[in-house]
Amino acid sequence: MLRMACEGEHEEAPYWLAEALRRLGRTEEADRWLRVAAEAYPDVLAQYGEMARLAIRDPG
Repeated sequence: MLRMACEGEHEEAPYWLAEALRRLGRTEEADRWLRVAAEAYPDVLAQYGEMARLAIRDPG
């Protein structure tokens, strides 16, 4: 489901997919998705108010 969310351009999904892959020991694939998450990070932050931004994890 996370992979489908990433492909559907849900901007927060790449971070969570990378976290799941890392926990499964698939670090090479996780690194690729973390790069995607890092690119989307400014856009993700722009969607939230000042207080909510504090809860958004920085993939970098």
